[in-house]
Amino acid sequence: MKLLVYPMNKSLAPLGRYVDMLDGYDQVIPVAPRSFGYGTSDMATVDGGMESGVNITHDLKSALEVCDAAFLDYYPTANLDGKQYMDVLQSLVNAGKRVWISDDLQDFLVRHGYEEIGGLPVKILEYNKSNIVLNEEKRLLELPVPCIFVFGSGDLTNKFDIQLGLRRAFQKAGYVVTQLGTKKYSPLFGFDPLPKFILEPGGSQKKVLDFNHYVYEKAKSENADVVIIGIPGGIMPNNPYQFTEFGEPAFLIGNALKSDVSILSLYCAPYPQETLQYLLNICKYRFSSPTHYISLACQDMMVSPETLEFQTLSIPVKRIKEDILPQVTCPGAKVYAAMDTEGMNYVAEQILAELSENI
Repeated sequence: MKLLVYPMNKSLAPLGRYVDMLDGYDQVIPVAPRSFGYGTSDMATVDGGMESGVNITHDLKSALEVCDAAFLDYYPTANLDGKQYMDVLQSLVNAGKRVWISDDLQDFLVRHGYEEIGGLPVKILEYNKSNIVLNEEKRLLELPVPCIFVFGSGDLTNKFDIQLGLRRAFQKAGYVVTQLGTKKYSPLFGFDPLPKFILEPGGSQKKVLDFNHYVYEKAKSENADVVIIGIPGGIMPNNPYQFTEFGEPAFLIGNALKSDVSILSLYCAPYPQETLQYLLNICKYRFSSPTHYISLACQDMMVSPETLEFQTLSIPVKRIKEDILPQVTCPGAKVYAAMDTEGMNYVAEQILAELSENI
């Protein structure tokens, strides 16, 4: 079964890289507009990771003909208008293909006058807002199984890649994994995204209790051996000119559940030990999550001097391993490149060994 992904970009890169982990699909057709500049190269051009064997295409027409299903997402910088998206959607629906779209794309189309999207047979992928079973007890419940957190210093720090790497390792070892992902398209990999309420306005106390009870009941109903939680957003502000990221989801989730193991993924840079220790202390004391694994993402972060907007630049994993990792050490923590397969496998094995007595 072939899954078309459009428009391929950094945020959707895991769909093109971890094809073997998709639920019901054995081939992905990543399509990107020519303006993205990826050419017809390997997925490594998009995410900076190792060569994947999956190549990007510009030929949307051919991809529409041969795919069995498709996932479409809204990408703000793609310069695609509502008509272009609707033409693709209509072609897929007319051909009887199964179609998923993100709620971001749905909102974009409705805002631009395409209310008919509501009448098309497409499935909306969004943060989970249904099947939430809340315990009436006004206290935090302790998970009966180990829990792993994946933090990041911001978006596009390969957090979802790490979540998938951990999932693969535990499932390969025969364990049942209850997982909540940071990506709305997590269901394409067979698990749920985070519940929507954790990101909505509302009182912290209620959110902490609700999330605690939600995960407890979910792990119980799925007979989980381990719980893996991806933490959305960053752990602190990155852009001094925009006050939109204060690590609130990390604070809520860290107070709702006790993590047994945590990974912190950072934008790529040759961090001094003092900086790393400061960040680990944030995880330990603000989020109650002692953290002993640090990954360097294949993204560098910067603020544009012209627009003061946050920007990222892809850094190839080979360069990280050869030029940056040797400069980064942190006593008490294992530092590795997030997109290095060997590094991820080693960390997963270490975590498996660390938790094996409690699983």
